[in-house]
Amino acid sequence: MPSRSKSRNVLIVEDHPPTAELLASAIDETDVEISSRVVHTGHDCLSILFDESEQAFRPDLVFLDLELPDTDGISILEEIQDERALRRIPVIVLSGTNDRDTIRRCYEAGATAFISKPDNLNGFFSIADGIVSHWFTMVELPAGNC
Repeated sequence: MPSRSKSRNVLIVEDHPPTAELLASAIDETDVEISSRVVHTGHDCLSILFDESEQAFRPDLVFLDLELPDTDGISILEEIQDERALRRIPVIVLSGTNDRDTIRRCYEAGATAFISKPDNLNGFFSIADGIVSHWFTMVELPAGNC
């Protein structure tokens, strides 16, 4: 079983600061030691993911909004899939839409999961707890993500 004591890194890509803070707070309340980083643009997301420096923030999991001010989340997913070293990072799309075509396109572009944003505080805590529990206490991630 995966180690529960190792700190994990989560990247939150969300252009709406209150939503990003709510998700970050919900993640902080889980039973896993997590360092989260929030960015509000696709450019900042890709800068972090493609940073190869020694001190780079290396996410073990990404929460990705689809509607960003400078690009769309599907383009981000495609760029991640084009980079072999990034493909193994689970990317959870957390979006305000539930359009079936958009959901299909996200999975085709490489999303690990698609979750519609909840409309209340408890929903965010439930999502954070479920995702963190699944990816960081039950699933074995490949070396390099952990």
